[in-house]
Amino acid sequence: MPAEAGVPDAATALGWQLASREALWLDFGVRRNDGRFRQVMGVAAMSDLNTRIVEFVTAVTTAMGLSLTATMEETADGPRVNLNGEGGDLLVRRRGEALSALQHIASSIFRDDLPEGQRLAVDCLGFQQDKDAELHKMAKFLAEKAVSTGASQEMGPLNPYERRIVHMAITELPNATSESIGDAFMKTVIITARR
Repeated sequence: MPAEAGVPDAATALGWQLASREALWLDFGVRRNDGRFRQVMGVAAMSDLNTRIVEFVTAVTTAMGLSLTATMEETADGPRVNLNGEGGDLLVRRRGEALSALQHIASSIFRDDLPEGQRLAVDCLGFQQDKDAELHKMAKFLAEKAVSTGASQEMGPLNPYERRIVHMAITELPNATSESIGDAFMKTVIITARR
C-alpha cells in the first residue's frame, strides 16, 4: 500500500475531517542526498483551530527550509498568520507568488473550519499588509479621478481577494461606485462616479 493511501485514515484518527478520501500531497522540491525529492506533510492534531493553522503553516515553511516564526492575529475578516524571521524574503520574491501559494493551500485546508464570511490570510514580513494598503490607496485615487473627470477608471485584472479590497475602499466614498466585470477568476473592477 502506498504511503498516500494512509493519509486520510491518519487524518481521521487525528480528528481532521476531509472533504473526500483524497489527500493533498505537497512536494516542495527539497532534494535529498540520494537525489530523490522528499514530500512533507505537516499535520497537527490540536483542538484549537488557530493553533492548528499556525502549526500547519510552520510545518510547511520548515519543510521549505525556512526558519520563520508564525504568530496568529484576529482581524475583522478572519485569522491572519504573520510570518517573521530569517528567509522570509524567499516567500515575498516575485511579487509574493510563494506567499500567495502558501495562503491558497492553507485557505483550502481550513476553509470549512472557519466561521461563515471569514477567510484565512497569511502574511510574511508585512508584505501582504503593505500590498493591501497600496491597493486601497490606488482604489481611492482612481475613485477620486472618476468623480473629478466623469470617466470610468479600471483596475485589474484582480483576484477575488484584491477585488474585495477595492470594493471595500470604494464603499468608503459616498460619490463613487465599483463593479467587477469578467467571467474568469481574474476580473477587472470598473470604478465610476455615483449618479
